[in-house]
Amino acid sequence: MPFDYEQIARENYVEYGKGVGRLGRTFLSDLYSDPAHFVYELLQNAEDALKERDSLATRVVFPRAAKFVLFDDRLEFRHFGIPFAEKHIRAICDIARSSKQDNPNAIGHFGIGFKSVYGFSQRPEVHSGNESFAIEKFVRPIEVEKRATTDGETLFYLPFNHLDVTASECHRVISDRLRSLGSSTLLFLSQLKEIDWRVDGGGSGRYVRTSKEDTADVNRVSLVGEENDNPAEREEWLLFSRAVEGNGTSSGKVQIAYRLQQDKQNRRGQIQRTKDSPLCVYFATDLQTNLGFLVQGPFRLTPSRDNIKKEDKWNKSLVKEVGKLAVESLSKLKKLGLLSVSALDAMPLEREDFETDTGKLFLPVFDAVLQALKKQPLIPGLGKIFVSGSSGVLVRGRELASLFNSEQLTTLLRSDERREWISPDITADKKITKRLHTFLRGEVDVYEFDADDLPRGLDEDFLKTQSVAWHSRLYKVLLKNPSLWSDDDGALRNVEIIRLADGSNVAPFGYGGEANAFLPADGECGPKTVHPHLLKGDARTFLRKLGLRPRDSVAEIIGDILPQFTISIPGRSYGVFPSLSSAKQQKGKFLRLVKPQNNLGGRSSQSCETSDHSETMKTEVPCRLTLTLDHFLQR
Repeated sequence: MPFDYEQIARENYVEYGKGVGRLGRTFLSDLYSDPAHFVYELLQNAEDALKERDSLATRVVFPRAAKFVLFDDRLEFRHFGIPFAEKHIRAICDIARSSKQDNPNAIGHFGIGFKSVYGFSQRPEVHSGNESFAIEKFVRPIEVEKRATTDGETLFYLPFNHLDVTASECHRVISDRLRSLGSSTLLFLSQLKEIDWRVDGGGSGRYVRTSKEDTADVNRVSLVGEENDNPAEREEWLLFSRAVEGNGTSSGKVQIAYRLQQDKQNRRGQIQRTKDSPLCVYFATDLQTNLGFLVQGPFRLTPSRDNIKKEDKWNKSLVKEVGKLAVESLSKLKKLGLLSVSALDAMPLEREDFETDTGKLFLPVFDAVLQALKKQPLIPGLGKIFVSGSSGVLVRGRELASLFNSEQLTTLLRSDERREWISPDITADKKITKRLHTFLRGEVDVYEFDADDLPRGLDEDFLKTQSVAWHSRLYKVLLKNPSLWSDDDGALRNVEIIRLADGSNVAPFGYGGEANAFLPADGECGPKTVHPHLLKGDARTFLRKLGLRPRDSVAEIIGDILPQFTISIPGRSYGVFPSLSSAKQQKGKFLRLVKPQNNLGGRSSQSCETSDHSETMKTEVPCRLTLTLDHFLQR
């Protein structure tokens, strides 16, 4: 049996007076900047009505769908939420009261929200369960003949009979709104799974939402949209939630949604930055957050319900909760294998976005993320590790990063704390990582290491402890950075980067430009010759471009052989005799060096006669050395 509508009409007449119709037409119906905003109000009511019905009949299966049908002269909206009862009738006929005001998880507000329909209809109707009534002058219900509905269905019947807006204009505005709904309208709803709309004779759309729980407070949401028989479009979102309290009681929850894109390398997908990021109070408001992801929560709205009260203490406290949730989500993304460079690009990274009058509301979210990335291991490192901003080091080039492990890097930087490479994929040169790179350098104060830093870190103590294979990788890196060594003033020309065959390290050149190391001649490794394992590939190319050459005959005799023997030169004595086997080896080497085709000092190597003392050092010494060697070997 229907409720006594006349009783509510009398009470509201006493409450608001006979002028409510005139005042309502000039105030309530013009409250919204978007005249078709009531479409969202209807969806909000459907969500709450479905939730209420579900709480009272948990085992009853009923459609979780809502449908709009637009005709030339009216709009019909249908859903299967709980049928209207007295409290719902009183709320929809009131101005400031809602049947959901004591429920923090309810989102619709019949009191003010529903009044937006009066921008199109003077006399909206509601048909639900046993109730069939129209609303006159905003607050006065009146019984009407029941229109056709299916069992359990609620129908809002909105005729286009506004005094100042034509039916064709109503049709055009509402048609545009329905066509722009999109599947993301369902993103933050939990009860409403499907929205259908149809413009009689002019297009249709259908949006479907499915959800699967990944972990506690983390849901994967799939949205599928079809419009006008076009191929279906699919969106994937990852939804994080955090309960909030007001005055010690539950006040709903704040939520963050990250857009997921398919990725060949990660079957779970990849987080992508959301360029359009309006703040949502279940549905999008006009306020852009610039956060890179979507935020939803029980924010207090302005009367027009398209924005929030920016100076409201409750709203400011919710923003802080969003900051906490953003930090929590980073740790959860890490556990899910989704904390990639792309995911960090979806974070708030540009401080200037939060220094404007509008953006400063969300500065606490920026600050929370900043502190988390400084202190927690949330930044992708080299390999599969994660590092904190305080211990991480940016690097220019993967080869340079592979040259130093964490222990070597810590030693190289002379740091008291352990240092780790940040992923070399984060560079200023890539569009996708430029924002993140700038944030890490400017806000987190991360040091960036490049090849130009090598001369300051490499010294003999460090170099002599590295392997031959490591030196080979070093030369490969240096080959690509010729400014460090190609010129006479190259910073590495006097650093002990050359590994010799005897295992020691020397600088390639002395400060006077003289060579300190040589390539082996004829495959033999003598003193000051480069280690033989460094004589192939990029390493050999580097050494030759550096300017190292095999030692010439004169230099090798004077520098390597003579010091090992006692030689009869007036007033001089060089070295001591080596062992017999070594002496035989040195004699053979000497004879090869002084064979006729070699020219020592511009004279035949076999000539021992000279009248010039200066020539004695060039020609007589080899002859005397040969005699001395023969004498030694005959003993």
